[in-house]
Amino acid sequence: METKHMALIEKYDRLVYELQERQAQIAHVSKAFYHEHQRVIDAAGVAVVEFEHRHGITEARHLVEHEKGFRGHLEQFEGMVATYSVPVDWPGEIAAGTVAADEVESKMAERALVLAEAKKSVATLKRMTADADQRRKKLSREALEIAERRDPLSGYERQIFEEIFTNTRAERASKTALQEILTPATV
Repeated sequence: METKHMALIEKYDRLVYELQERQAQIAHVSKAFYHEHQRVIDAAGVAVVEFEHRHGITEARHLVEHEKGFRGHLEQFEGMVATYSVPVDWPGEIAAGTVAADEVESKMAERALVLAEAKKSVATLKRMTADADQRRKKLSREALEIAERRDPLSGYERQIFEEIFTNTRAERASKTALQEILTPATV
């Protein structure tokens, strides 16, 4: 399994390297051939995007970004539930002068509201964590490892290459279908 693991990462790294190499070469291309070379860059970028889609790296990137929004918060809200679940000695608080007698009712209501909201948050975060864990199980370890890295494409590059990839999907599919039809069957 380890050789397959490294093979996927190595293939991805090679595609990214080829893209970056093509991008660097544009500085040495004359203006007459600039658009031609841009097509070479676009093709290399689309190859990276296509590889990500084919191997689940795109889904893994979405999951990693989604998890950034809530991972780590569960412990925080569980701590709030633990803190606000401890009964308060209101007569003691009044005697100590930390709470006025006429404020006790509103303080109790505030505390109950915070506790209720914290409990809701814990339930929601547990559900989100379980969902993310289920989605994580469906993805390969290699795809997750690549997705957790810094994205080698800028936001603009990703947008352009994704658009080209999406716009040429039908063309690629028909080429594949034609190749299958035109390839003689071996019996």
